[in-house]
Amino acid sequence: MIIALGVAGVIITRGTDLSAGRQIGLAAVVSATMLQAVDNVNKVFPELGVVPIPLVILLVCAIGALIGLLNGVIVAILNVTPFIATLGTMLIAYGVNSLYYDAVGSAPIAGFDSAFRSFTQGLLLPFRCPGPVPSGSATSPSMR
Repeated sequence: MIIALGVAGVIITRGTDLSAGRQIGLAAVVSATMLQAVDNVNKVFPELGVVPIPLVILLVCAIGALIGLLNGVIVAILNVTPFIATLGTMLIAYGVNSLYYDAVGSAPIAGFDSAFRSFTQGLLLPFRCPGPVPSGSATSPSMR
């Protein structure tokens, strides 16, 4: 839903962004490797301690901003149609995602930190959010 709202703004302005889904995939893999529990035996980066969730959010937002900047430069400065430009950056994002995933071992990324699990279930500090926190999971209030 959140991705669709962002792309809807682009479509309204007579453009298109085919790379949005691949950007989310890259952000998911990067954030998952950063948010694994310290005691996980299959931790991708064993020397990496606990990474604060806001730092990971900023990191993946920066990755998305860089891809968006690349899209903007290609469309606005090089005058390439948005369809072709974002098709190219979609493939670049897919390639970077594949290289990153292969470099970290090509194994399922699991064993997340308990703070991240609480965050995705809507627990913020001592309070519970009324609805699910938007994340990669398909949880709803009735599924808790």
